[in-house]
Amino acid sequence: MKVWGGELSKEAEEFTAGKDIALDAKLVYWDAVASLAHALMLNKIGILNKKEFNCIKRGLLEVIELDKKKKFKLKQELEDVHSNIEFFLSKKCGKAGKKLHTARSRNDQVATDMLLYMKSEILNTVESTLELCKAIGKKASDTNTPMPGYTHTRKAMPTTMAHYFAAYYEMLLGDAEALLEVYGVIDKCPLGAGAGFGSIIEIDRKFTSELLGFEEPYVNTLCAINSRGKNEYIAVGSLSAMMIDLSRIASDLIMFSSEEFGFLELPQELCSGSSIMPQKSNPDVLELIRANSAHLIGLQCELACLMKGLVSGYNRDVQLSKGAVMDAVETSKSSLKILTRLVGGLKFNKEKMNSACSGDIFWADISSMLVKKGIPLRDAYMLVKSGEGLKHLEMNEIEEVTDPQKNIEMKKHLGAPGDESMLAALASKWKSMKKQYMHKKLKFKGRIESLTGKV
Repeated sequence: MKVWGGELSKEAEEFTAGKDIALDAKLVYWDAVASLAHALMLNKIGILNKKEFNCIKRGLLEVIELDKKKKFKLKQELEDVHSNIEFFLSKKCGKAGKKLHTARSRNDQVATDMLLYMKSEILNTVESTLELCKAIGKKASDTNTPMPGYTHTRKAMPTTMAHYFAAYYEMLLGDAEALLEVYGVIDKCPLGAGAGFGSIIEIDRKFTSELLGFEEPYVNTLCAINSRGKNEYIAVGSLSAMMIDLSRIASDLIMFSSEEFGFLELPQELCSGSSIMPQKSNPDVLELIRANSAHLIGLQCELACLMKGLVSGYNRDVQLSKGAVMDAVETSKSSLKILTRLVGGLKFNKEKMNSACSGDIFWADISSMLVKKGIPLRDAYMLVKSGEGLKHLEMNEIEEVTDPQKNIEMKKHLGAPGDESMLAALASKWKSMKKQYMHKKLKFKGRIESLTGKV
């Protein structure tokens, strides 16, 4: 019998459960943690006496231990993780186990579980993003060789591989910052909202919110329930934006490692071969990172479509948001991990990069040299385009602007390829981001460990 006192046909049970029971395996720990906070609150307000609370606490800590060993098996006939744990506790503690669900619904339970899961995984993703930043920063410091910069996939102006990698560094720091901002947006506790309309029992929602390491509880109980799906959309949106950056990095590395460019070499242990062409070394890892980016954009769109037509209050539609966010989390983490390893194994062909800086790649900078001599930009532009620009420069000036290394050294303003302070500035931003991340992680981890006794 279900917790709601009835039964479903086997066909309906399989249809409504879908993949949910398998996904719920990732929420066992968080559901036990949230239930422990709820039990403490029920003890505080007198619903559970000390003996009852202690039995429930022991039972929940046992669930956590069994889950760590992958021995807490969820039964589909009990529908979800919440009912599985409740039945487990009812067997262990009798009447006390039946009291645990007082003043809460599976609606606010799953919303709380998912927020705890997302907070934890956002912090894990930020950590992985910062590790990738570190790997990219190390490569940037080793590759200050001139090479062409490209627009429209055509040679544009001289730059360096270090400048490209510093761009990746800053892009990813922005992604880490956005993830931490999302962490702040979703850092509200829905536990105790019940079905969305409160309870006549005088519960203490601020107490449970603090126990679980949330910044604050939702002020409005209906908003707490309506937030499910929206919070998942926001989180997947930030992961999707990060994956778009990974996709761009992947595309650059694919292009620069091709035979036509030859600027860098990918680690062979991360490249596949061909079943018919013996010479092939394929950038499959980078291609799949690009594909993963498309996948996350699809998941974000799925969540938007899932939510857009719902009326306020719980709707079973949002069950499908669980799989989308878990998929996005795992896809993002695996992409970050493999790209970090790949970046660490890159090798650069400095001779090819340098020799590719030739011909009209210097024209924009020659125009700027003429501007420095007092010629209006548009006139300088047309002089260079007509082939008359060099006539207005001294030989030493021509040699300086058309020598790849000297050209780079002339570009010293903030953010330019010759800005020697750039990597130090990014490293400083990295340290600041790491500090923010560690503060949030230690606060959240500390609250959960205090609640569970470091189980």
